[in-house]
Amino acid sequence: MKHGKAIATLVFVSCIASAAFAHSGATGIVKQRMDKMGEVASQMKVIARMLNGQVDFDPAILEASAAEIADHASGFEPLFPEGSVSPPSEARPRIWTRWDDFRDQFATMEVRAGSLADQAALAEDPSDLKNAFVRLGNTCKSCHQDFRQQK
Repeated sequence: MKHGKAIATLVFVSCIASAAFAHSGATGIVKQRMDKMGEVASQMKVIARMLNGQVDFDPAILEASAAEIADHASGFEPLFPEGSVSPPSEARPRIWTRWDDFRDQFATMEVRAGSLADQAALAEDPSDLKNAFVRLGNTCKSCHQDFRQQK
């Protein structure tokens, strides 16, 4: 169980590190997407806390959190108009030179979050969901590594 907690915590931290400071000074479309990413991070935190045993396991809440992440993933594309990299944006210009790869990341995020939501609806134990959560978190991590400025 400790190993599972460590993995879920690592995924969680890699998804939301520095989120509290990211929005400082953001306006317009950059602020809108940062706010949406912040909402995803908040839902990832809800899920991570539940899977790590920090709060009681409630499959309905977990399902709703994962469904919200999937919903956000389906709406990210318009939040990245070409060239919207003005500070404090953390978007790398390569988003627009590798647009198909970038868009695929959101599609994968949507599918994995939807899968987690579906599994949560049937789960009886948090351990049933850890692999799906790790896969979702790895999607966040991969996209951040490829398309987000490193601090």
